[in-house]
Amino acid sequence: MRRRQPVHGHRDGCRCAYTRSRKPRVLALFELAGRSEALRAEYRVKRLSAQQKRELIVGVRTLDSLMPQPETSDE
Repeated sequence: MRRRQPVHGHRDGCRCAYTRSRKPRVLALFELAGRSEALRAEYRVKRLSAQQKRELIVGVRTLDSLMPQPETSDE
């Protein structure tokens, strides 16, 4: 049985031709305090519906509205 890798050009350096022409697009950019907060925000954004993500991009929805507010004690 013949290996398929040489057929698809995996040995001649053409591995990234598909992703080379399809760069990631930055639709929204947010400044956060640190990595931990950024990872939490990313997790919450990924759980949004497509419509909610569009609202976040346009500016109807804010990133602060996704993040849980710290509880304050009324003492």
